[in-house]
Amino acid sequence: MKEFDWENNYCIICGTKNPDGLGVRFALSESGSEAQVTVGTSWQGFEGMVQGGIITGLLDDSMWYAIYGAHHLSTVTAEITVRFLLPVKILVPLIVEGHVVQYRRRLQVAGAKLIQAGQVCATAQGRFMPKPESAE
Repeated sequence: MKEFDWENNYCIICGTKNPDGLGVRFALSESGSEAQVTVGTSWQGFEGMVQGGIITGLLDDSMWYAIYGAHHLSTVTAEITVRFLLPVKILVPLIVEGHVVQYRRRLQVAGAKLIQAGQVCATAQGRFMPKPESAE
């Protein structure tokens, strides 16, 4: 499988090449991923709140990075389930954490949570499969 191309990463959440993206940097370990970010007004949904798709993107990326950090495998999301527990505020720092739940050759399961002001505001579980070579 081809190595992930970090130099041409245009991801809206973590891309180093996307001038309009969030530019989130994830710290990786064998037990998961973690990032701290403050979401600005460009990503607002209802007044003062981070838009739900951006929250989902943050959780999705944290799970992707957890799998990549633990198993050095580039994946694509097959399924994601998000639970929105509390509003996530713009301009207030947050932490997003991901971890691997189950690792198999063809399907990986991961979980994530988004924490703001010491409270879990959203959680996710996702199923990921190895990125097809044709996605290059």
